[in-house]
Amino acid sequence: MKENIGRRNTVLILSIVVIILALVLVYFVAVKPAMIKHDNKVYSQGINATLSSMLYGLQSQGYIQIPLSKNKSITLIPYTPSQSANGASSATSTNNLSSQKA
Repeated sequence: MKENIGRRNTVLILSIVVIILALVLVYFVAVKPAMIKHDNKVYSQGINATLSSMLYGLQSQGYIQIPLSKNKSITLIPYTPSQSANGASSATSTNNLSSQKA
C-alpha cells in the first residue's frame, strides 16, 4: 500500500515537472518570438514617426532643434549645395566634420 502512495507521489511530481518544462518550451518557441516581432514592429513605427516629424519641421520651419541635455542642442538645417560647388569641397567639409568629432 505504501509503495503505491510513494509511486503515485513520484508520478505526480514528475508529471508536474514535465508540464512546467513543456510550458517553458512553449514560451521560448512561440510566445517570446511573437513578442520580439511585435516590439520590432513598434520600434520601427516609432522611428518612422520621429523621422517624419523631423522632416516636417525642417520643411515648415527651415530648421529643427534636437535637445541633447540641459544646455546643449543640435540644430539641423537643410543642405542646399551651391551651383559652383564641386565634389572636392563637399569631401573636405565631411572630413572637417569627422575631425571635429574626435
